[in-house]
Amino acid sequence: MAIKRRKRKKMGIRKGPPSYPGHMKWVRGNECCVALHGSLCVGKMHAHHVKTKGAGGLDNQTVPLCGFHHGELHTIGRQSFDNKYSVNLTNLAEEYARVSPHRLKWEEE
Repeated sequence: MAIKRRKRKKMGIRKGPPSYPGHMKWVRGNECCVALHGSLCVGKMHAHHVKTKGAGGLDNQTVPLCGFHHGELHTIGRQSFDNKYSVNLTNLAEEYARVSPHRLKWEEE
């Protein structure tokens, strides 16, 4: 005879921030945002989460970076990266979110 176990109730587990896989795929389909400023890119495309004050890195706050530049950003830090390549990743993330074909999904929520 098999013993049936009762399921435990979830205790205070909050749902995470919304995810937008379509937008993430679209971001990764773009050219590296540093390549647009004349830098040579290497590797697979990544969607880098730009963490802004109070946001915590939502999917609609991402920029495309090649594998090389994504690793470099995490090595030297955000401010140094922005200065080295004369970019503002926060502004770029806002621009990608504004022109994304998937923006209507998060505007509905």
